[in-house]
Amino acid sequence: MFGKNSKNGKLGKHVWNAFFASSVEIEGSLRFSGLLNIDGNLTGAIVAKGMLVTGTNATVTGDIFVENLIISGTVKGNIYATGEVHLNNTAKVIGNINYNSLSIIPGAHHEGNSHFFTEEEREELTARIHEELHLPPDPKVKDKKKPESLPEPIKVEKVEKVEKVEKAQPGETEPLSVALKP
Repeated sequence: MFGKNSKNGKLGKHVWNAFFASSVEIEGSLRFSGLLNIDGNLTGAIVAKGMLVTGTNATVTGDIFVENLIISGTVKGNIYATGEVHLNNTAKVIGNINYNSLSIIPGAHHEGNSHFFTEEEREELTARIHEELHLPPDPKVKDKKKPESLPEPIKVEKVEKVEKVEKAQPGETEPLSVALKP
């Protein structure tokens, strides 16, 4: 998967930037270019040009906007990948997966919808990632319109009662709509 080559701190064409061990807990948005391995807990959105790898002990709570993603841990949020998404047999994803290429190993668990990106959607996401990371535009992407900034994660302090839950219709990739009563 992804031309694995762990020699000299590389995985395929990507060079390891950082490793967050299982004892690391991060709260807030994370943005990076390159290759990051998370085995700890992260609460917040992730935006990356490169590859994110989640270890078996990892729990990511928030949306992920990335080129390539290998999941062995838990992701609670929507995934938007312009390249490949790989769910190992220990992966647990609760959220929608939007992808260009998806592979799921038997044993992986996915609760949500999956959506194959059209070329236009993939180009728009690539442009949004480049803008969010303050990178020059990708020369392979046609300049169509100024992309919107990526959403900030929603934080819920306390919920007393759930009033109503509406499920997405088949083929939709929008998250569940939940009406909360404080």
